[in-house]
Amino acid sequence: GGIGPWAMTGHQMIQGFSPMIRETVLTKRMPPWHADPEIGEFLHDLSLSVEESRQLVQWIDAGAPRGSGEDPLASVHEQTTEWELGEPDLIVTLPKFDIPATGTLDYQFFEVKNPMEQDVWVRAVQIAPGDRQVVHHAIATFGASSNTAGQTDSSESLFQPQLMTFVPGNETYIYPENTGVYIPAGTSFYTQMHYTTYGRETSDETRIGLYFTDEAPEHVLQHYSILNQNLRISPGEAEHEEAAYYQFQRDAVIYSLFPHAHYRGRASEFAIRYPDGKEEVVLSVPNYDFNWQRYFQFKEPIDAPAGTMVIHRTIYDNSTANLSNPDPSATVRFGEQTWEEMLYGGISFRYAEPGENDFEINAEDYITSIAMGFMDTNMDGKVSVSEMPERARQSVALPFTILDRNRSGGLEYEQFREFMRQSEMMSRQNF
Repeated sequence: GGIGPWAMTGHQMIQGFSPMIRETVLTKRMPPWHADPEIGEFLHDLSLSVEESRQLVQWIDAGAPRGSGEDPLASVHEQTTEWELGEPDLIVTLPKFDIPATGTLDYQFFEVKNPMEQDVWVRAVQIAPGDRQVVHHAIATFGASSNTAGQTDSSESLFQPQLMTFVPGNETYIYPENTGVYIPAGTSFYTQMHYTTYGRETSDETRIGLYFTDEAPEHVLQHYSILNQNLRISPGEAEHEEAAYYQFQRDAVIYSLFPHAHYRGRASEFAIRYPDGKEEVVLSVPNYDFNWQRYFQFKEPIDAPAGTMVIHRTIYDNSTANLSNPDPSATVRFGEQTWEEMLYGGISFRYAEPGENDFEINAEDYITSIAMGFMDTNMDGKVSVSEMPERARQSVALPFTILDRNRSGGLEYEQFREFMRQSEMMSRQNF
């Protein structure tokens, strides 16, 4: 009943598919786990050790002989429910959406009113697509209700508390111990859906299963993103690197990291740079696979004191050697569609000490963090005039000089936030 192309229903079935098993194991396409085993330890590690792989391949080379005794797979049955954790406490059903056989679809945004009359704490989420072949990803958030429900044209999800992100391989998220997400009554559930066509008309009705906890946890689980919207890859470039970072302004505990790119993504990593300057790679994905994506959850969460940077780097292959490349002759920029590209890194964490405002995302702080994370190209913790877009340098020189009160040669976080605030006010006045 899962997404695999065949089911392990008995020895004969496995023996028949053993050449495929051998090939996918030797090429490391299966099991779908792409983290470097030499860096970090993660929960739900699907990988095979060298010894396990050797033992499996040797058995297949010997003809995959059947052992003695009863076949243990004979008593295995197709799962009777799509919900891995059992029946959810609340199922949110998104509006039915029709997908044509061909063409490109813009992102769809759905709103479903929260039917709960009381506030709840969520401890786990599963997103179950109606048609897995067309759902590229789904981002589930929640926020204040609008006047209408159904399909919307708003993409406010970046600034709303997140429940989870669905991508192939990342379908269920059990929140870390003593953390949760608080959903007040009277809110709405919002979902960003990315659909892709596959040659046949179909329809999708994705459902979101929410699991509640009886008691309030101590900490609110947070999800933030690292983006680089200045991404630009030249035609035919085989090894192009982009980077950005997120800097914690409070002490935090990091639970998991999520690397994301599209068809040109080749390798990805996350590094932690502590306030004392020490830097270490904590997650490396040397063979990024767009078809299998996941949050990598650390066995031991990482303590991140205020000032710590989470640096996300990705290498892209825009050459003809990349067989998945949609168009090696294109200049590739940041975009939502799969023939465009993204530098996107997800961070799941909590603050070390609970705060009054942990239940909501401060849009001004978030925008400041994202902008500083990709504008500060030398990653020295401040944005200088020379790092600003060339066309804007002359106009920002005076504000930068005024706001650089400590004469550091650039704007640090609080100064850069003030610059962003003033820039927004000036834009409104000019409008």
